[in-house]
Amino acid sequence: MRRCGLVYDERYLLHDTGNHPESPLRLSHTMEHLGASGLLDRLELVEPAYVPMESVLSVHTLDYIERLRGLVEQGIPLDADTPLSSFSLDAALLAAGGVLIGIVGALEGAKVFALVRPPGHHATRNRGMGFCLLNSPAIAAQHVLDCRAASRVLIVDFDQHHGNGTQEIFYHTSSVLYVSTHCPHIFPGTGSMEEIGEGDGEGFTVNLPMSAGSGDVEYALVYRDVVLPIALQYAPDVVIVSAGFDIHRYDPLGRMDVTERGICAVVSTCLFIAEQCCGGGVIFELEGGYHLDALARSVGAVLRQMLSEHPSPPEHFVPEMDEKVPPSVRHLKEKVRRTFSQYWEL
Repeated sequence: MRRCGLVYDERYLLHDTGNHPESPLRLSHTMEHLGASGLLDRLELVEPAYVPMESVLSVHTLDYIERLRGLVEQGIPLDADTPLSSFSLDAALLAAGGVLIGIVGALEGAKVFALVRPPGHHATRNRGMGFCLLNSPAIAAQHVLDCRAASRVLIVDFDQHHGNGTQEIFYHTSSVLYVSTHCPHIFPGTGSMEEIGEGDGEGFTVNLPMSAGSGDVEYALVYRDVVLPIALQYAPDVVIVSAGFDIHRYDPLGRMDVTERGICAVVSTCLFIAEQCCGGGVIFELEGGYHLDALARSVGAVLRQMLSEHPSPPEHFVPEMDEKVPPSVRHLKEKVRRTFSQYWEL
């Protein structure tokens, strides 16, 4: 794989959700934008393969996979928010396979964006929900841990919604550091800062609930001043980013006020972590984002940062971030210090 790759397959469009926010247009419109902007010519297009069932079952229960297969065959929705069609399970297996091939490239130092669907971070071991069928980032992380290609995996999740499935799957292990910024008090109702992991995983779940309406300054500050120091202390072997663009101010399901500038600040922090800890290897995988133009522009902005020789600091994108620290950020940072000072130097 070249230094920067894009995982994509037209078969992702065959996951037919009808009149639904998580539609095939999310990917097709984004690909049209990337082609028109010339970005596709600068990337290696990577075709995914179906993820091995052994890898799926390292994360999900057999009972759940059999139930999901039966629902697909009968054309019955997984739940009120998560429609299924005849190709839905295949698409989910291809999505997980796309993230898996991407993380293999990341372990070799590549920067990869997996433009996949359906999304994955809400899927728990025994239940899919919230548009998610299989937890692709968790499957990829567990795979590299099982084959001992990595011993420490960092998963950064900037989707507006908390990745309850990813948290649950790795809640009891220190082999994965899960860091999530999200809007509290919305679906799925998890992700309080007090949820810090248990047993060997205590201190390795870091939830950072962001106030509704948080924008570029808030995100840039939290990623620079909280996510970055914790991640550098963890020193991961590889970085997975669950990239949810429903934090964009134009997102129809969103409650945040982030623009492409703020997204670039978040992404530059993740790229810097990868440069410092694991030879630059990182994979971004698509989670949410339901305004077609905002999604396409945001993915394009991420790819431009991935293609740059050296990641810029967040203040390059949000130069006013230190002029006036919002009270919500001061409160969040104080609570982080109280909650995590015994685990991380802050």
